[in-house]
Amino acid sequence: MVERVEQIRGLLGAGLTTEIIRAVLPCLAEAANSPYPAPDFVDRIRRERGRMAERHARLTKNLQAMDAYLAAIVKA
Repeated sequence: MVERVEQIRGLLGAGLTTEIIRAVLPCLAEAANSPYPAPDFVDRIRRERGRMAERHARLTKNLQAMDAYLAAIVKA
């Protein structure tokens, strides 16, 4: 139960809407049991994954900038 809540919180934190989480959560939990989802659902999940990847790239870039800044001020 706690793991499921953490998963939902992580998906919300990644920017997914509750509507998308509601649709995708069963697939994440039981991926092996649903090998052939509807094509429009797959397309939707691919788009959301692309958006998450873009956010991840921006966060990574910001983290690297913060690390560089911290490294510079700590040496000073």
